[in-house]
Amino acid sequence: MSRIGPTILRWPGGNFAGEYRWKDGLLPADMRGPLQAAMEIETQPHSNGYDYHEISTDDFIALCREVGAEPFLTINLAWNSPEDSADWVEYCNGSADTEYGRKRAENGHPEPYGVRFWSLGNEMGYGHMEGPGGPAEYAALARVHVDAMKEKSPDIELFSSGPYPNDGWAEQSAAALAGDVKTISLHHYANAYMDYTTPEKTAATYRSIVGSVSGAEELARRMRKSLDATGEKLHISFDEWNFWYAWYRPSCAGEGIFAAKMIHMLLRESVELDMPYCCYFQPVGEGAILIDNGGARLTANGQMFAMMRAHCGGELCALEGVDAYSALATVRDGRLTLTLINDSWDEEREFRFNLPGSDPEGEVWSAEEVTPYSEFTRRPLDIAAEDGAARVLLPPHSAAKITLSFGA
Repeated sequence: MSRIGPTILRWPGGNFAGEYRWKDGLLPADMRGPLQAAMEIETQPHSNGYDYHEISTDDFIALCREVGAEPFLTINLAWNSPEDSADWVEYCNGSADTEYGRKRAENGHPEPYGVRFWSLGNEMGYGHMEGPGGPAEYAALARVHVDAMKEKSPDIELFSSGPYPNDGWAEQSAAALAGDVKTISLHHYANAYMDYTTPEKTAATYRSIVGSVSGAEELARRMRKSLDATGEKLHISFDEWNFWYAWYRPSCAGEGIFAAKMIHMLLRESVELDMPYCCYFQPVGEGAILIDNGGARLTANGQMFAMMRAHCGGELCALEGVDAYSALATVRDGRLTLTLINDSWDEEREFRFNLPGSDPEGEVWSAEEVTPYSEFTRRPLDIAAEDGAARVLLPPHSAAKITLSFGA
């Protein structure tokens, strides 16, 4: 996860949040009751639909600090009482002289964690989660949790849930809570029929996977329109995205290209769509990090995250003369980072660009195969530079990163 470089980690879900009992985490690990996921085998296929509750709040905060990420906690809005939610906030943010701050201190953590981000349930109103099924009912329940939580820690930032984009939820839920809840969750899973039995079907599968990013952008634009119609200043948190059923099968280089294009899209549209938060679901074991008997390693998706982390903290640069998703540029501390994607199945692609600085350095991540378990191989990128311009040639299904310094 440190190689991926996440700046925010959302936990305990996802659907798992609908069963999570945070106070059980105060018990020793072998005394916590296992939790059965709402969608059972679908989300917990390797443990008969159960999570064994081995990770406590303290463990999660320790992980966030280890990898340099902000914690983002999701309350159980259906089962937990407002008092339970407030107690969790106090455990994380209260001083050691409060009831639950003292419990945290007794567990070896005297200083408050200062958890800033809190989600008011997960995917409420979609039908597969327990709890309120309509926007007005959700807003009413969320309100009492909001009041209890903010009494413990007034500066927390809250995120609301719902089947967005949906004008009814925007008006009756997002707008109704807008005084205290400024950010709305959006989730999207791309899908494609996958068939690798022949070269022709493999090519069709690959093209379907890498071509599905536009659906995510369209959804985000519809949500922006729906939220703007309320007249409130509301942000979007695109806090779940992936390819469907990533947990059931190994990823591949095709999905790595999809992930790279999604990152380009999310960064490129973040300002226009007022989308300051994005979370990939789910890095460990379901897309970005493969865990097997030999240990853990980055998949093709994870490799693209590791490459794209160079954009973190940078300011977006305007690009002209390039099609959507294939290029992105940021600048930070006098250094420009340019990432390029060739999503073609079988053709090389040439990129030409001006050089605002000198001594460009580059690397290309390419894959010979795109079938399951395929990954990228990294090698130096040949950059032909002359008279303030540069040219690179990328092989099919590959991505590249170029960095250079400029200015005094």
